[in-house]
Amino acid sequence: MQRFLAENGFPPGDIDGTLGGRTRQAIRAYQSSAPCLRPTGYLDRLTLLQIDADDDFVKYGHPAQGAEGFAQERANFDIRPQSCLKEDVGTKTPVSVPGGKIVHTEELRGLLAAARPDRSTALLIDALADGTNARHETAKGAVRLPHAGLAGSFSDANQARLGADLDRLTVGRKNTMLIFFCQGVVCWESYNAVLRTARLGYQNIYWYRGGLAAWREAGLPMEP
Repeated sequence: MQRFLAENGFPPGDIDGTLGGRTRQAIRAYQSSAPCLRPTGYLDRLTLLQIDADDDFVKYGHPAQGAEGFAQERANFDIRPQSCLKEDVGTKTPVSVPGGKIVHTEELRGLLAAARPDRSTALLIDALADGTNARHETAKGAVRLPHAGLAGSFSDANQARLGADLDRLTVGRKNTMLIFFCQGVVCWESYNAVLRTARLGYQNIYWYRGGLAAWREAGLPMEP
């Protein structure tokens, strides 16, 4: 953690593994720079998740031309990850998310192939909310939770509803693999869903950033 702070412009003093005064000052400065963190100077869980996401963001780099994957799922728009719910969900997304692991189409195929067909070990979850009465096509086998990624707060009715839905779907197993997606790289609803789910204590969360656009472009099966 101290090394991350030092390498990213928040000098913590000696890198000695202790939380002394200078390290707390560095943590506070980092928290002030990050979207949605409270500058307490303490290493709470949200700060650690944000550090992990920022570290992934810094290391990600920019894919070579022609290597951005299906529907630009690997594209880096230089947008910093945030730990609060995004209001404007129809904009470009970051390449990492606090509390979740990003997964691309080829990796997702492997995860789903290894999962049990009864969904007891992995759930593919469509978090896209339909803006009209029309029901969109989704990835075959996905569970629809259109409220999962709505903007709001972590204490709102949608959070409680998501908690109840996930508890039912996972039979209370917090280590179930949960894979969220929405429209694609310009959709934050699945990102929001990852944040909400992490707040509920789930520990094996994936974000399929390419979403429906990448799934379709890869020729994978859809269902009404």
